[in-house]
Amino acid sequence: MAVPGCVDHGHGAPARVWLSLIGLLVSVALLGCSRGKPQEASSITEPTAGRGGSLAYAVEADPNGLDPTKNGWDPSGLLAAHAIFDPIAKFDADGQPRPYLAESWTHNDDYTEWTVKLRPGVRFHDGTPLDANAVLRFTKAIQESPITGPAAVYVSHSEKITDLEVKTVMKRPWASYPVLLTGQGGFIAAPAQLDDPEGSIHPIGTGPFKVERWELGKRLVLQRNPDYWREGLPYLDRVEFIPTGSLTDRVNGLLGGSFDVIHSSDPATNERLDELAAEGSIKVYHDPGATESNFVMFNTAVPPLDDLRVRKALAHATDRDQLLEVLGWPADLRSDGPFREGSMWFSAAAPPPYDRAAARRLVEEYEAERGPIRVRLGTTDDPVNLKLTNELARQWREAGVDVDVEAIDFKVFVIRAVAGQFEAVNFRYFGQPDPDGLWHFWTGETVRPVGQLSLNFSRLADPAITDGMRRGRESPDLETRKQAYADVLGRFAELVPYVWFARTDWVIATAPRVHEPRSRTLPDGTPAMPYVAGVHDLTETWIASRVVTGS
Repeated sequence: MAVPGCVDHGHGAPARVWLSLIGLLVSVALLGCSRGKPQEASSITEPTAGRGGSLAYAVEADPNGLDPTKNGWDPSGLLAAHAIFDPIAKFDADGQPRPYLAESWTHNDDYTEWTVKLRPGVRFHDGTPLDANAVLRFTKAIQESPITGPAAVYVSHSEKITDLEVKTVMKRPWASYPVLLTGQGGFIAAPAQLDDPEGSIHPIGTGPFKVERWELGKRLVLQRNPDYWREGLPYLDRVEFIPTGSLTDRVNGLLGGSFDVIHSSDPATNERLDELAAEGSIKVYHDPGATESNFVMFNTAVPPLDDLRVRKALAHATDRDQLLEVLGWPADLRSDGPFREGSMWFSAAAPPPYDRAAARRLVEEYEAERGPIRVRLGTTDDPVNLKLTNELARQWREAGVDVDVEAIDFKVFVIRAVAGQFEAVNFRYFGQPDPDGLWHFWTGETVRPVGQLSLNFSRLADPAITDGMRRGRESPDLETRKQAYADVLGRFAELVPYVWFARTDWVIATAPRVHEPRSRTLPDGTPAMPYVAGVHDLTETWIASRVVTGS
């Protein structure tokens, strides 16, 4: 089974293919974050779970397709995908990948061969069995896709062992291979969907819900899968994802009863949602795990950002505390790296600290050799992003750098990012429980020339980083992996492809009658990771026939 984590977000038009490519290859919901609070701020007592009911979920946008081999899934798309598809593997509460559609897996001594055994009796929504042939068909589509194929370069080939067993042979050892099966590369689509030229809008999975109808841009209506392989699940009869671009409209709809669930990562909104939860009006759940980082990304393949002195100067010129203050973001969201403090992958390595004098010295040194520094700083035309970008530009100008702020339509923005047609941009990504899920974004093996698709968006082809990512992928030893990724983060601190500044806090807010909106258990009954970067599934969500309030 091949396994990328990259994606397409379009329906076939060339421009949209490029958009989808990054489209969220990165789930790049650019900027905006919120305070980490208790996972639930509510006085609602949970009654016993029961069957039935319809759930209205207001999301940011309609998916631009639901084919895991072709389409890009932002958080809204991932929510729908988790309802329609099941992954081969899923993270447990400790962040370890465990079998889901797989019954088990084994590997040879050097991790160059992995054999996945599927659960018996699982069928796609069209009645087709989930078997080795279906997996091989899916694997072929993944590997042949120009969007997902580059992330599967470690895979040599897959072969059928039995009707329910597939062996994947690697070109190099891949000890953390199951990590990739928790993501898009593990969401098996039915052969009929893969063979359908319009399969992106006709998804067929094995998941708890199947498509009843999809009114593109208006609503995606799902109905309970009566033949779902997890006995007794799902509880809900119907789920309706309603794209609602305005966060104000989503909140008002939740309070007014039009929506049962909303998704948010906006700091001001999340503060208000927490207040409402404290009053008992709604329930709120925060993601305490591995969420995305907010950062400035440099294109290390184009001048003047191809010069380390310029990247260091801009890092020294960036006052991250002031950025948060200007945006009104809480100070406890400040971050100096891609992993949350307390994570097993956390490293104290940090980019150059704020030091305007040091920034000016580097600027003067560079300009004495090569002339004035002029940097194009890109962002989307979102008001919060513009506020952030203008503050960054002010700080950099004080260090002696000429800065042109460029506000770009989101679709154009992502096309430029994936093609390397930028100098510096505000970005948000890298929310992964395991760093191997970021291999294709950081290794030099995926760097391509400007103008071509490069999964390594910063285009930093550093041998030490590539070696660290390889060691982290190929070793089964936790301490070896920790050191490998610490080495990578150390090189990031030295070479400055990114300037980190804040973490994201995803929130689910629900009506009081909605229970267990987060992922709960694995098939064997052990706890699952409730979120992955704000994304969850609705398999065990249920609606109470009446609300029972606590004291």
